[in-house]
Amino acid sequence: MKISAVLLVLVAAAVAKPVDQHVAVTQDTAGNYKISLNVDGQSRAEQGNADGTVSGSYSYIDANGVLQTVQYTAGPDGFRATGNNLPVAPIDHNVPVGEAGDVSNTLLQQGLPGFA
Repeated sequence: MKISAVLLVLVAAAVAKPVDQHVAVTQDTAGNYKISLNVDGQSRAEQGNADGTVSGSYSYIDANGVLQTVQYTAGPDGFRATGNNLPVAPIDHNVPVGEAGDVSNTLLQQGLPGFA
């Protein structure tokens, strides 16, 4: 009985679909790097530069079997991500935008800690 169980496991392993895997990481002495990986239908690629900026993407297959991909950047303008599955905030062009100094002045007037 034990031999047939072991034989069954070996046969299942022999006919099993091979796992698609790829992983690569490189870095130079200036602080630039690249990461690339692809494991079981999920992937990620990222590049970081010595100035601290980062760009990349990742993808996966969602619960409905649809490939979802997100691209992103991070740097002086902050973190930004785009993708077909990410929500997008509505833009109301009728809302006035105040100057950044207005918020600081209001906080100073209210005497909030850290803004005195």
